[in-house]
Amino acid sequence: MDDDPHLADEEDVEDAGEDMAQVPGELKALRACKRCALVKTLTQFTEQGCENCPFLRIEESAERVHECTSSYFSGMIAMLNPKESWVARWQRIRAFKPGMYAIEVIGEFPPHDQEYMAENGIRWQCKPPSK
Repeated sequence: MDDDPHLADEEDVEDAGEDMAQVPGELKALRACKRCALVKTLTQFTEQGCENCPFLRIEESAERVHECTSSYFSGMIAMLNPKESWVARWQRIRAFKPGMYAIEVIGEFPPHDQEYMAENGIRWQCKPPSK
């Protein structure tokens, strides 16, 4: 076995499984969380919400899923080790759970969500659509 410090051991990957965000089970109906850019299927967001953003309560209704996620995103990265990943640092997602993330998310939160996050010092990833 190679002792490369940049590669995760099998045990590390297994241990991280409990703290990992759910990864998309298919490539259809993908959406990205507007706050953290986590990518999951529409069904996964509807059933489990966003593991990084429980305060958004995405799983409460289909309307919340559509308000807080976007189907307009570009690129995807798989992040396994947020603390040591230069990509996680570059994307500003080091504080989030390992998972699949969009590189750029297009969309806007409803005003009440923007107010809540601004008042609580919570940054979000999405960019408004160009007009």
